[in-house]
Amino acid sequence: MKKVVITDLFGLIGLILIGCALRCLQRGPPAIIRPVDETKSIVRSDRKLIFKSTVANGSAIDPYACPVVLARYKNVNDCLFRCSFASTPGPGFALDLWERASNNQLGHQRLFNLFADIIPQKFRPGILYVEIFDLKGSDTLAYMSFDLDLEVFCLGISYNLLDIKADEADKADNNKKNSGCVLDYSLIVWVMIHEFGHYLTLNKEQQYMVMDLLGPFARKNSILKQIEHTPSYDKIRACNRLNDKEAAYQCKKELVQQNEFVTQYATASSIEDAAETFADFVLTDKPNEPGVNGVDEKILFFYQYPKMVEIREAIRTNFKNKPYPSQCVLQKVVRKLGA
Repeated sequence: MKKVVITDLFGLIGLILIGCALRCLQRGPPAIIRPVDETKSIVRSDRKLIFKSTVANGSAIDPYACPVVLARYKNVNDCLFRCSFASTPGPGFALDLWERASNNQLGHQRLFNLFADIIPQKFRPGILYVEIFDLKGSDTLAYMSFDLDLEVFCLGISYNLLDIKADEADKADNNKKNSGCVLDYSLIVWVMIHEFGHYLTLNKEQQYMVMDLLGPFARKNSILKQIEHTPSYDKIRACNRLNDKEAAYQCKKELVQQNEFVTQYATASSIEDAAETFADFVLTDKPNEPGVNGVDEKILFFYQYPKMVEIREAIRTNFKNKPYPSQCVLQKVVRKLGA
């Protein structure tokens, strides 16, 4: 599927976005903002890889999914500067709704701030682009895509992320568990940390690419490689060998109930398992001992990396210093500000 993207020339004149948050306006715009299609390969839709958060029932991801992008921004010190737009409404959009949704720069900045306020900036230097998207007929809430050098990443956020109802998220069989957690959090918090988990486990320190092959491929001592060698994956392979899709689904569901996987969505792939496990690593207490169950064993892999422990503490400190509001409060605040 090919996306039609028209690049505008905002970067050539260093235009300040009127809707940018005050903290960003104080920093000022960059002298030149390069259009997206001049950077690496972040918008080469034929080879762009996307990994996404969803409330679907553990369905397999589509690495070539093409969301309807409402607006694309360059991320400069957590201030979003618009660098491309879609020329016509996407499928299912009335023209007036499309214009409101795609031009709501203040609302888009506020959506990105949900991510930026959780994740310290120094730990995400490669997330250089942000897309606000709509993916009709899908439960996708967010995604992380990257270029073929595993250096430039793009965070995608659904323009109606805050419209998901808490009861719908709770009844999904991959709902996020709160029992035993030391931090209270909403689905949105989980989604943002999940996407950051993709960034941490799919960058060039953890992965590598091979020309003309669909990757990425996990490095020898990477977190993904360790996860793939746990007993949980012998069990998941047995599920995948079942010819009946419903039987395979129920088999994986039992593994979740046995605490081999954090959520049903984690059974989709080791890539999603790593991101889901990272979110659990951040938001729960450290397991007492290894080998109790598959989830705890995988969480303990993250504790082997001093940088991961540092990131965990930094995120948790952000919550303690500035408690994150509930999803209902977030909806009211963001809508009041124009989202």
